[in-house]
Amino acid sequence: MFLLALFEGLGDLVHGYIERFHYLGAFVVLLLCGIGLPLPEEVTLVACGYLLHEGKVEFVTVTLVCSSAILLGDSIPFWFGRVYGMRALQGRWIRRVLHPERFARLEEKFRTHGLWATFVLRFMPGARIAGYFLVGSMKMSFARFLVIDALGVAVSVPASIWAARYAAGKLAEGGHGGLVKLAILIGVVLLLALAGRYLRKRDQRWVRPVPLLLFGLLVHVLMLIIQLWLPQQMGWQVARTVGPVVLIGYPIAFLVAARVFLEGERRRDAVRTLAESEERHRSLFEANHAVMLMLDPETATVVDSNPAAERFYGWSRDELKGKPLSEINTLSPEQIRSEMRAAQEAKRNHFFFQHRLADGSVRDVEVYSGSLRFADKNLLYSIVHDVTERMQAEKALREREQHLHTILQTTVDGFWVLDCQGRFIEVNDAACRMLGYRRDEILGMVIADLDVDESPEEMVVRVARIMANGSELFEARHRRKDGTIYPVEVSSTYVDREGGRLVCFCRDLTERKQREAHIALLGQMLDTAPASITIHDTEGRFHFANEATLTLHGYDTKEEFLATNLYDLDVPESRALLAEHFRIIAQEGHARFEVAHHRKDGSVFPLE
Repeated sequence: MFLLALFEGLGDLVHGYIERFHYLGAFVVLLLCGIGLPLPEEVTLVACGYLLHEGKVEFVTVTLVCSSAILLGDSIPFWFGRVYGMRALQGRWIRRVLHPERFARLEEKFRTHGLWATFVLRFMPGARIAGYFLVGSMKMSFARFLVIDALGVAVSVPASIWAARYAAGKLAEGGHGGLVKLAILIGVVLLLALAGRYLRKRDQRWVRPVPLLLFGLLVHVLMLIIQLWLPQQMGWQVARTVGPVVLIGYPIAFLVAARVFLEGERRRDAVRTLAESEERHRSLFEANHAVMLMLDPETATVVDSNPAAERFYGWSRDELKGKPLSEINTLSPEQIRSEMRAAQEAKRNHFFFQHRLADGSVRDVEVYSGSLRFADKNLLYSIVHDVTERMQAEKALREREQHLHTILQTTVDGFWVLDCQGRFIEVNDAACRMLGYRRDEILGMVIADLDVDESPEEMVVRVARIMANGSELFEARHRRKDGTIYPVEVSSTYVDREGGRLVCFCRDLTERKQREAHIALLGQMLDTAPASITIHDTEGRFHFANEATLTLHGYDTKEEFLATNLYDLDVPESRALLAEHFRIIAQEGHARFEVAHHRKDGSVFPLE
C-alpha cells in the first residue's frame, strides 16, 4: 500500500504541477530529472502530450521547451564529469547514483562503441546520468556531445509528445476501454524491458525454472500495480477481472518463453565461443614463431604447416601439404611410423631427429609431439625447434670434457677434487696408484685420512686460506694404504661452483728428495775433503770452493774467496800458462800441472 500511495502521489504531483504551470512546469521537472530526480523524463513528455491534446500548449513550443530543458539537464552531469573526473565518484551521495558497477559497464560500452554509445544513452532512462558523467570524464568535447545528444533529443522528444497526444485522443474516443488497453500496453512494455534486462544477465543462479517463475510473477504484479493508476476505481476492477489470469498464466508463459530464449542464447554463445576458440588456436598456430606441423599418422604425411615452417624448411605451404615425412626426416619410413605410433599412444612426446631442408642441408631438431582430433581424424601436432647449433656446442663440449678427462687420467701426477669439507669428489688413476687405494675406496675418504703432518683443525685452516687466496702450493706427507709415508707437493686451486671445490694436483717427491739428499751428501764430502777443490770457468770466476781451499789460501769465508778471480791468485808465471792449460783440459778432458798462488796475506805457495 505504501508503494502504491507513493506512485499515485508522485504521478499526481507531476501531473498537477505541469497542468498548472504548463511550459515552466515541464521545463523545471525535466531539468530536475537531468540532475537526479528519480522520475523518467518520459512521464513529463507524456503529460505534455496530454496537455497538447487538450489544446493548452503548442506542439512546436512545448517541444522546444522540453528539448532545451533536457539538453541543459544532460549537460550538468557531463560538465560535472569533465571538471571533477573520477575523484567525484568518492562522494557518498554521488556513489548512490553513479555506483561503481554501473560506471564500469558504461565505461566498457563507451570504449567499445564510442560515439554510438553516447547517442544510445539518450534512450536508456536508467543509465543517462552515469553515462553522461562518464562521457565528460573521458574529455569528449562539449560541442560534439551537444550535437550527439541533440540528435537523440530531436528523435525522442517530439515522438514521445506526439505519441502521448495520439494516445490521449484515442482514449477520448474509446473511453475507459482505451485506458485499460493503455495500462496493459504499459505493463507489457515494462515486462519486456525488465525481462530483457534480466535475461541478458543470464546468471546461472537465476535461470533455473523456480527463479524464472518467481521473477515472471513479480513482473506481472508490478504490471497490475501500474493498472491501479486508472481513474475512478477502474484499476481495481481491471485487477480483479484479469488478475488471476495474469498472476497464473502469464508467469508460466514467461517461463516457457524465457527458457526458449535462454536456450537460443546458450546455443549462440556456444557457437560464438567455439568460433572464438578456433580463431584463437588458429592465430596461435599461424602467428607462432616456432615451427609447427600437423601430421597424419596413417599416411605419415604433412597435413598443414605454419609460416614459420615455410621459412625453416624452405618449401611453400602448398608444397609441404601432403609431403611424405620420409622426405623430411632422415629416418627410414618404418622408423618414422614407429616413432609416430609412440607419439600417438602417448608413450613419448619428446624426440630428437635430423630433418632435411629444401636446399638439401640437414639440421638437428628437437620435436615435441601430441595427438589431436580434427575433422573426425586423429592427427599429430609437432612443435619443431632447430637445435643444430646447440647439438654442435654440446658435442664440442663433450669432446673437450673427454679430452680433459683423458689428460687427467694419463698424467703421472695425482689429481683429485675435494669439497670444502675435504671430502674426495673425483680422483684419477695416478692418484690411486700413488696411494695404493681403489677409486671407490678413496671417494669415501677425507684428505685428513691421508695427511700425516696436519691435524683436522689445521686442515680446516688451510682450506679456508686456499678459499681466501684462490690457490696455494705446499709440501706435505701422505700415508699409503700399506702404511708407508711419502713426501708430496700439492698445488690446490679453489673453484666457486657447486658449493665450492678444491682442484688439486699432487706430485710424489720421493725421488726428488732422494736426489737432493744424495747431492747434499756429495757436497758434504767435497767440503770435508783434505785436498783443495774448486770449480771455475775459463774467465777465472770461481763457482765453488771447499774448506781445504779456504784454509790453503788463508780466507775465512767462502763468500770472500768466491769474490776473487783465478787470474788474481796465480803468480805471473802461472798466469801466463792458463790459456795453454785450458786448451789441454778441453782437448784431453783433464790435465796435471804445477802452479804457484798468492795467499790472502800476499805470500806465495806452490801447489799441484
